[in-house]
Amino acid sequence: MIKILAIDDNNDNLVVLSSLLSDAFPDIVVITARSGKEGIEKARAEHPEVILLDLVMPHMDGYETCRILKEDAFLRRIPVIIITAVQTDSASRIKALKLGADTFLSKPIDEAELTAHVSSMLRLKQLEDELRMENLKLDEEVKRRTLELETELKVRKQAEVEILELNKELDQRVRQRTAELEAAYKEMESFSYSISHDLRAPLRHINGFIGLFLETKTTGLTESEQGHLDRISVAAKEMDHLIDAILAFSRLNVVQLRKTKINSSEMVRQVIDFFKFEMQHRNVTLKIGSLPDMQGDEELIGQVWTNLISNALKFTGKRPHAVIEIGSIPDGTQTTYFVKDNGAGFNMKYADKLFGVFQRLHKTSDFEGVGVGLANVNRIIVRHGGHCHAIGEPDQGATFYFTLPN
Repeated sequence: MIKILAIDDNNDNLVVLSSLLSDAFPDIVVITARSGKEGIEKARAEHPEVILLDLVMPHMDGYETCRILKEDAFLRRIPVIIITAVQTDSASRIKALKLGADTFLSKPIDEAELTAHVSSMLRLKQLEDELRMENLKLDEEVKRRTLELETELKVRKQAEVEILELNKELDQRVRQRTAELEAAYKEMESFSYSISHDLRAPLRHINGFIGLFLETKTTGLTESEQGHLDRISVAAKEMDHLIDAILAFSRLNVVQLRKTKINSSEMVRQVIDFFKFEMQHRNVTLKIGSLPDMQGDEELIGQVWTNLISNALKFTGKRPHAVIEIGSIPDGTQTTYFVKDNGAGFNMKYADKLFGVFQRLHKTSDFEGVGVGLANVNRIIVRHGGHCHAIGEPDQGATFYFTLPN
């Protein structure tokens, strides 16, 4: 329901206004007041949408009434239409507008003009109310969002505190782990020294006593005695080779990786050049395919290729025509490199032993070696974030693979 307050000291004028407005706006209730004072009281009590105010009234004229209405915090937003029968000059109109009046109407009232002004004021009032409601909603939203942000900031500060604590803890763990690694490295150095000196000492004694025996032997050795001495000497040399292999394998655990871009094709060519002397009296066919560059420690990756190519040459040693194929298989985020041969092969039942230390699938009398080469290959590739595997068949050759992330 829409309320309009009409303030006029003339009752006939109030009746006319009420009639006109009721006819034009069926949903409007017209509230009347006979003086400025009564009008102000009813405005505060009813809070109308529009006020129609007569300018000339006894005791309190329209100017004073308008001033009081517009100075009231609860009433100042209500549109005020001044209605007067007196011919007003420009100064009077400016005075009324400065006091807060919104527009003027002259008596006798023109129904169309009154209806248009009231409609305009009602629409303006409605828009102002809607805007005020939107502002209130916006204020509430701002308060809500501000509270959320304050809460979020508190959570973030708490998270920062927790992160700082975690960083301190991580720092402590890193220092502790670094100390442990340094201790392990020193222990490894001690272990290597012990192997290099303490285990080799008995071998030196064995070889020394054999030499001393031969020097002091006054009579010739029998064939059987010479055979015994030869076997002792060979065993001592094999033990020396085993010690070298243990030392090399143990160093792989602590050596620091220095990764660079590696030209795989060039590295394989250099390794093959190293074995040219070994191949010059053999019928060996080398098939080298595409070998993409990789990221890795150049020295350690060089050991990988050397071990795998050396193995291929060794296990094709009894073939009248050895065929060795070297290539790669790209697969998205990783590349698999391989060395394939038509040599002695192996039984897949024992494939899990291939990359273990001192694990051999062939007799030493058939193929020399101490069984550490493939263990070194596996350790190097694992340290580079990759893995190794192999497939083979007895007397049908073997293929050794290692996969590295691109």
